[in-house]
Amino acid sequence: MGFSENLYHLRSSRNMTQEQLAMLMGVSRQAISKWESGRAYPEMTKLVRLCGIFECDLNDLVRGDMTEIEARPALVIPGGALPTDVCGYDRHMRSRALLVACAIGVPLLSIAVFSGTSPTSLVVIEAGEPVPSFLSRCTYGLPALVIGLLTGLLLATAAVFQHLGFRGRYPYVEDFYTDEQR
Repeated sequence: MGFSENLYHLRSSRNMTQEQLAMLMGVSRQAISKWESGRAYPEMTKLVRLCGIFECDLNDLVRGDMTEIEARPALVIPGGALPTDVCGYDRHMRSRALLVACAIGVPLLSIAVFSGTSPTSLVVIEAGEPVPSFLSRCTYGLPALVIGLLTGLLLATAAVFQHLGFRGRYPYVEDFYTDEQR
C-alpha cells in the first residue's frame, strides 16, 4: 500500500468528497485528485495536516496499510449531507462584518462628538467680538475625532489583514451563503 491508496481509502471511508478535503487542506480539488492517482505528492506541511484530519500517524499514512482501519462514526460525514462549514467561513465572515461596521461606526461617532463640541455650537458670537480660537474652545472634541479616525483606520486594516489571512489559509473555499441568507 502507498500514500495514494491510503488517502483514497481514508477520504472515501468518511464519505468525504475531494472538494471537501481540498477545502480543508487549502488546495484545489485537482491537487487531491493528483495525490490519489499518484501523479503528485503533497508537501510535508500538507502531509502533517492530512494526519491531523484523518487522525493517523505520518508513517502509516505514507508507507503503511490504512485500508484495514475503519473510520470512527463521529468522523464520518453523513451521505447526501448539505455542504458544511468545515473551515470557519461563517465565523470569519461574521467577524469581518463586525470589524467593517465598527471601522465605519467609530469614526462617525467621533465626528458626531466633535461636531457636538465645536466652538460654533458652544459659543454665541456677538457682533464686534473676536472669533474665539478653534483649538482653545474644543477641549475634548478634537482628541475624540483624532482617536476615532485612527481607531476606524486600525479596525479597517485589521479586517483586511484578517480576510487576507483567511484567503491565504483556504484559497479554494466557496461562498456557503445562499441569496436568501445574504
